[in-house]
Parts: sequence; structure tokens; C-alpha cells
Amino acid sequence: MMKETKMILISMIFTLSITCINGYSQYSDSLVLDIKNFAKGGYSIFDKTMVDMSWQDIEKSISKNAIVLFPIAVIEEHGPHMNCGPDIYQIYLATKMIKWNLEKKGIETLIVPPVYWGIADIGKEFPGNFTIREETFKYLLHDIFISLKSWGVNNVVVFDGHGEPKHNEIIREAILNANTEINLLTYFCVDQNHVNKYQQTPFKDYIIPVNYKPSIKIDCKYDNHHADCHETGVMAGFYPEMVDTVLARKLEPTNFRDSIKYKSPRDITEDWYKNAKQITPLGYFGDPASFDANKSVFNFFQDYICDAEAIAKFFSK
Repeated sequence: MMKETKMILISMIFTLSITCINGYSQYSDSLVLDIKNFAKGGYSIFDKTMVDMSWQDIEKSISKNAIVLFPIAVIEEHGPHMNCGPDIYQIYLATKMIKWNLEKKGIETLIVPPVYWGIADIGKEFPGNFTIREETFKYLLHDIFISLKSWGVNNVVVFDGHGEPKHNEIIREAILNANTEINLLTYFCVDQNHVNKYQQTPFKDYIIPVNYKPSIKIDCKYDNHHADCHETGVMAGFYPEMVDTVLARKLEPTNFRDSIKYKSPRDITEDWYKNAKQITPLGYFGDPASFDANKSVFNFFQDYICDAEAIAKFFSK
């Protein structure tokens, strides 16, 4: 039975890898079911991470020049229909999938216990939105990188599951610091279409270009930024017990495009960054009611399979 299950998983990952090459032509309900089944199991976000390993096992993996995957996100509100954990649950699940895919290729891989303390100033008025000081976040990441270096780790790839600009900026600074001051080779994945914007920056040597494929279209209304149809769909697909889907289907989409107050979508977003609870009092920005769990599950894993393919290619040079 174990051998049969392993063969099914290998077949599924192979199909997903082909999908990364060819785009979403491989989409099917049966494939989505396989992905959901793969994601099941594990008692917590520590499952398959270094937490569940003995120090001897970690040391052995590092001696094989393991690539270390480092998931980072925050705990923050996600509307009335979800709990406060989507960011960290999703990025943890992504690194778990990438680890499996890399190890299938014979690439030794470790996962750092997910870090869920970061900058969540947008919407900090909402209960459940934990945010820490910028310097605290910087020192936290610095000290984790120091620990990894002291154990003999050579290569780290950071994954960020939270889109707040200041949070992202501090992570990039920490990656730069890890490379230049700690002498720990640390990278992050970037859409190959956006690589050029880093070419004149200090980060140009620390990016892994990824050829992401087109996502399957989900018919969401208006602008979607937070606890929207995409996040709701991913969580409903992988963690259905954490989503009130009945409530989600009843939520009206946020529509600011018709407001004379805003001249462009960027104006809307910038105002939301400053006044999230006032502008979106229920804590979501977008159209959660239009979520499609199956399509979101497929899009999510297509993206991270492409990450795994890019990482494997990058470290094979």
C-alpha cells in the first residue's frame, strides 16, 4: 500500500511539473483531488520541518548540502469568513510541496520552522493582527540566519507569504545582510518577467528567476487584494474546516472603482494601506463570494511547482 501511494504521488508531481512547462492545459478535477489528498496529513505547520527531526538527522541532511527552505508570513485577520492564519498556512504548505518535489529529484532539502511574526501594520486595528517593530523583525531574521550558518548550512531560499510592502522590504534587506555580512548564500524567487527591476540593485545576485505559467481564470469582481476570492479559494480547498463557506458566499464584493475619491486602482490601494479598517470594516478587500476552490488549488500548486523547477535548475548550475 505504501509503495502504491508513493507511485501515485510521483505520478501527480510529474504531471504538475509538466503543467509548469505547458501551462494549465493539464488541469482536471482528478488532478485537483490528488493535490488536495497530498496536502492532507500533518498535525501542524511543524510537520515535515526541522522541528520534527532529531539534531542528528538535521546534521546529516546539512552534511549532504541540503537546500534550506525558509517560510515567513504573519498572523492577521482575513475577514469574517476565515481565521487569522491563511498567510502562514499557505506558505508552509508551499514549502512542504517544494521540499517533496526537490527530494524527488534527489535534492536534499530542509524546512525552517515557519516564522509567523512580521510586519502587519495594514489593518493593525483589527484584533488578531499581530505586528512587531521593524528592528525586531530584522534582528529575528538575522539571528535565524546566524543559527543556520553556524550549523554549516550553505544555501537558503526564503518564501514570503505576506504581501505588505514594509514586510517584504525588511525580508529583502535581511537576505542581503545574510549574503554580505553572514556569508550565507540566501535567495528568493522572482517572476522572470520582473527580474529586470532588480538588475541595478544589490539583490540582483540573489534572485532565482521563475517561469510562472498562466493561472486558470477565476471570475472575481473588481480589485482583489486580501481575504478575496483567491485566498478564500485556496483555504477552502486545502483547509475547508477553516473557512465559513456559507458566509463567504454571502459577502458583497468591495467596489471602490466607482468612487470619485479615487483616480486609479493604485490610489485605492494606497488609501487602504493607511486606513484598512475604515475602508474595509469587515476585513476583506475583494470578492470572496466568487471563490473557486478547485481552480485556486490548481493555480496555487502550479505556481509552487514552478518554483521547485526553478530552484532545481538554479542549483544544478
